[in-house]
This record gives sequence, C-alpha cells and structure tokens, in this order.
Amino acid sequence: MWTWSGCNRMGGGFRVDVEDPRYLTALGRMREAEVWDRIEDCLAAATDVLNADLATAKRAGVAPGSGEANVLAERHRALMSRYVDCTHSMQACMGRTYVDEPGYAYEAVAPGLTGRLRDVILANAEAHGVDPESARWE
Repeated sequence: MWTWSGCNRMGGGFRVDVEDPRYLTALGRMREAEVWDRIEDCLAAATDVLNADLATAKRAGVAPGSGEANVLAERHRALMSRYVDCTHSMQACMGRTYVDEPGYAYEAVAPGLTGRLRDVILANAEAHGVDPESARWE
C-alpha cells in the first residue's frame, strides 16, 4: 500500500538553479541512486489519489465552486506546481486544454471527469480573481 511517507504532500515541489554548475552532477547522482524514480513514483501515486478523489466527488455530485471542489482544484494546482509554477490563470488554461485537446486520461478514470475537472478548475480560478475565459499562461 502506498503512503505519503517520503513525499511532500503539498507545495510547489523543489526549485533548482539549472545554471548552477553542480546541477548536472547532482541530477546524475540522483538518477544513479534511483532518487528520481522514487520522486516520479510519488508524483504518480499522488496523481492516482487525486484522480480517484475527483471521480468520487463527481459521482457524489460535488458542485464546481463549492468548498470541497475548490480544495480538489487546489490539490490539482499543487500537483501541477511540481512541474511548473502553476498560477490560477495557468491552471485555467490547463482546464480548457483538457477538454479542447484529445489525449488526456481523465475519461478513463470516470466518464465525464474531463469536463467536470475543467469546470472545477475554472470555478476555483474565478474565486481567485481570474476570468476563466481570458486566462493566459502567465
């Protein structure tokens, strides 16, 4: 059974200075020690847990913009922040992309989840002062 042990639950992940001459050496050592694999496993597990929670909320009829839905949107944003500093505006762009472009796996988790996730993300962005229709990648 997977646990949060060894994984940071929330936040923006770790930041690195790629211009630092020690960066490539440290990255190589992390890969040799299989640290990178453990990080990827933690992120995959966190994604699976979030997807299951999103599907459960959809089945329960949790409304976009509700407190529970906003917590899920923030968990999604925190997870995306592991890869990029994800603002609410950027997350709104992601939400629109999930529906507009094929290839995202949310429908495999639960039918209709892609559109529901978009709605949850856009309602949360709006609650944080972002106009979902004019959101930009910034």
